Amino acid sequence: MNKTTFCKWGFWSVAILNVMLMAFFFLGKGKRGHGPEGPKKIIIQKLGFDDVQKAQYEVLIKNHQSEISDHDNRIKELKNALYKDLVNPLSQPEIDSIIMEITGSQTAIEAIHLAHFRDIKALCTPEQIPAYENLAAEIEGLFSRRHPKP
Repeated sequence: MNKTTFCKWGFWSVAILNVMLMAFFFLGKGKRGHGPEGPKKIIIQKLGFDDVQKAQYEVLIKNHQSEISDHDNRIKELKNALYKDLVNPLSQPEIDSIIMEITGSQTAIEAIHLAHFRDIKALCTPEQIPAYENLAAEIEGLFSRRHPKP
Protein backbone atom coordinates (compact mmCIF):
# COMPACT_ATOMS: atom_id res chain seq x y z
CA MET A 1 0.00 0.00 0.00
CA ASN A 2 1.53 3.32 -0.99
CA LYS A 3 1.31 6.58 0.99
CA THR A 4 -1.50 8.02 -1.11
CA THR A 5 -3.76 5.00 -0.65
CA PHE A 6 -2.97 4.89 3.06
CA CYS A 7 -3.82 8.61 3.43
CA LYS A 8 -7.10 8.16 1.55
CA TRP A 9 -8.12 5.27 3.83
CA GLY A 10 -7.13 7.29 6.89
CA PHE A 11 -9.06 10.34 5.72
CA TRP A 12 -12.25 8.37 5.00
CA SER A 13 -11.99 6.47 8.29
CA VAL A 14 -11.71 9.69 10.25
CA ALA A 15 -14.55 11.27 8.25
CA ILE A 16 -16.86 8.32 8.91
CA LEU A 17 -16.00 8.28 12.61
CA ASN A 18 -16.67 12.01 12.76
CA VAL A 19 -20.12 11.61 11.21
CA MET A 20 -20.93 8.74 13.59
CA LEU A 21 -19.83 10.81 16.58
CA MET A 22 -21.93 13.78 15.51
CA ALA A 23 -24.94 11.51 14.98
CA PHE A 24 -24.45 10.05 18.43
CA PHE A 25 -24.45 13.49 20.06
CA PHE A 26 -27.27 15.05 18.07
CA LEU A 27 -29.62 12.13 17.52
CA GLY A 28 -29.06 10.48 20.88
CA LYS A 29 -29.59 13.70 22.82
CA GLY A 30 -33.36 13.27 23.26
CA LYS A 31 -32.93 9.75 24.55
CA ARG A 32 -30.44 10.66 27.26
CA GLY A 33 -32.24 13.56 28.87
CA HIS A 34 -35.42 15.54 28.76
CA GLY A 35 -34.09 18.84 30.05
CA PRO A 36 -35.65 20.61 32.99
CA GLU A 37 -39.09 20.88 31.36
CA GLY A 38 -39.16 17.43 29.78
CA PRO A 39 -40.69 15.27 32.51
CA LYS A 40 -43.27 17.93 33.32
CA LYS A 41 -44.36 18.17 29.69
CA ILE A 42 -44.43 14.40 29.33
CA ILE A 43 -46.61 13.98 32.43
CA ILE A 44 -49.00 16.74 31.36
CA GLN A 45 -49.26 15.24 27.89
CA LYS A 46 -49.63 11.60 28.96
CA LEU A 47 -52.21 12.38 31.62
CA GLY A 48 -54.08 14.96 29.54
CA PHE A 49 -54.15 17.60 32.27
CA ASP A 50 -56.49 20.55 31.76
CA ASP A 51 -55.48 24.12 32.65
CA VAL A 52 -56.62 23.83 36.28
CA GLN A 53 -54.70 20.58 36.74
CA LYS A 54 -51.63 22.14 35.10
CA ALA A 55 -51.71 25.02 37.61
CA GLN A 56 -52.08 22.61 40.52
CA TYR A 57 -49.27 20.48 39.12
CA GLU A 58 -47.00 23.54 38.91
CA VAL A 59 -47.53 24.12 42.65
CA LEU A 60 -46.72 20.46 43.35
CA ILE A 61 -43.53 20.73 41.30
CA LYS A 62 -42.32 23.86 43.11
CA ASN A 63 -42.92 22.28 46.52
CA HIS A 64 -41.27 19.03 45.44
CA GLN A 65 -38.21 20.78 44.03
CA SER A 66 -37.82 22.87 47.18
CA GLU A 67 -37.95 19.84 49.46
CA ILE A 68 -35.55 17.84 47.29
CA SER A 69 -33.15 20.77 47.03
CA ASP A 70 -33.00 21.10 50.82
CA HIS A 71 -32.04 17.44 51.19
CA ASP A 72 -29.60 17.52 48.26
CA ASN A 73 -27.83 20.50 49.83
CA ARG A 74 -27.68 18.73 53.18
CA ILE A 75 -26.19 15.63 51.55
CA LYS A 76 -23.52 17.80 49.86
CA GLU A 77 -22.64 19.39 53.21
CA LEU A 78 -22.42 15.99 54.88
CA LYS A 79 -20.26 14.55 52.10
CA ASN A 80 -17.90 17.51 52.38
CA ALA A 81 -17.63 16.91 56.12
CA LEU A 82 -17.04 13.20 55.52
CA TYR A 83 -14.32 13.68 52.92
CA LYS A 84 -12.47 16.16 55.13
CA ASP A 85 -11.54 12.97 56.98
CA LEU A 86 -9.01 12.39 54.22
CA VAL A 87 -7.05 15.42 55.46
CA ASN A 88 -8.07 15.65 59.14
CA PRO A 89 -9.07 12.18 60.35
CA LEU A 90 -12.40 11.85 62.16
CA SER A 91 -13.22 9.25 64.75
CA GLN A 92 -15.14 6.19 63.58
CA PRO A 93 -18.29 7.24 65.52
CA GLU A 94 -18.17 10.65 63.76
CA ILE A 95 -17.82 8.95 60.37
CA ASP A 96 -20.68 6.57 61.16
CA SER A 97 -22.86 9.47 62.30
CA ILE A 98 -22.26 11.41 59.07
CA ILE A 99 -22.98 8.34 56.96
CA MET A 100 -26.21 7.72 58.88
CA GLU A 101 -27.28 11.33 58.27
CA ILE A 102 -26.59 10.94 54.54
CA THR A 103 -28.64 7.73 54.56
CA GLY A 104 -31.47 9.51 56.38
CA SER A 105 -31.53 12.35 53.87
CA GLN A 106 -31.52 9.95 50.92
CA THR A 107 -34.36 7.98 52.52
CA ALA A 108 -36.30 11.23 52.95
CA ILE A 109 -35.72 12.09 49.28
CA GLU A 110 -37.20 8.78 48.16
CA ALA A 111 -40.22 9.30 50.45
CA ILE A 112 -40.68 12.81 49.00
CA HIS A 113 -40.58 11.41 45.44
CA LEU A 114 -43.18 8.77 46.30
CA ALA A 115 -45.46 11.34 47.96
CA HIS A 116 -45.07 13.62 44.93
CA PHE A 117 -46.32 10.93 42.57
CA ARG A 118 -49.19 10.13 44.89
CA ASP A 119 -50.07 13.84 44.82
CA ILE A 120 -50.00 13.76 41.01
CA LYS A 121 -52.37 10.78 41.10
CA ALA A 122 -54.70 12.77 43.36
CA LEU A 123 -54.90 15.45 40.63
CA CYS A 124 -56.15 12.88 38.12
CA THR A 125 -59.80 12.40 37.24
CA PRO A 126 -61.12 8.83 37.24
CA GLU A 127 -60.76 8.83 33.44
CA GLN A 128 -57.06 9.74 33.75
CA ILE A 129 -56.19 6.98 36.24
CA PRO A 130 -55.47 4.33 33.55
CA ALA A 131 -53.04 6.78 31.88
CA TYR A 132 -51.45 7.44 35.29
CA GLU A 133 -51.02 3.72 35.86
CA ASN A 134 -49.30 3.39 32.46
CA LEU A 135 -47.09 6.35 33.32
CA ALA A 136 -46.23 4.82 36.70
CA ALA A 137 -44.85 1.76 34.91
CA GLU A 138 -42.31 3.95 33.10
CA ILE A 139 -41.49 6.43 35.90
CA GLU A 140 -38.00 5.06 36.58
CA GLY A 141 -36.88 5.52 33.00
CA LEU A 142 -38.48 8.94 32.76
CA PHE A 143 -36.69 10.39 35.75
CA SER A 144 -33.44 8.48 35.95
CA ARG A 145 -30.56 10.90 36.00
CA ARG A 146 -27.24 10.21 34.42
CA HIS A 147 -24.55 11.18 36.86
CA PRO A 148 -21.66 13.01 35.28
CA LYS A 149 -18.48 10.98 35.08
CA PRO A 150 -15.53 12.39 37.02
